[in-house]
Amino acid sequence: MQSFQAFQSNLTELVGRRLAAENPDLAEDLARLASRADLVTMVAVAAMHHAWKTWASDPTATDSIADRMRSSFVELGDVIGELAPR
Repeated sequence: MQSFQAFQSNLTELVGRRLAAENPDLAEDLARLASRADLVTMVAVAAMHHAWKTWASDPTATDSIADRMRSSFVELGDVIGELAPR
């Protein structure tokens, strides 16, 4: 569990640097930046978990875990698009 927490912490740090580089206004508000990086990381980890769970529980799977991850992120984009205000 500690190694996963370290992975998630490192990923959050990386996401935060990327968000700050792409959005200088966000970089000026450290609390908001940390919150956004944490949210993005948790959503990404959830999508990865979804990919692994569907792949590992499918005895007939012929696709790779990488393929399943791409599919999960595409599906996540679809879900977010459906939830966006119109």
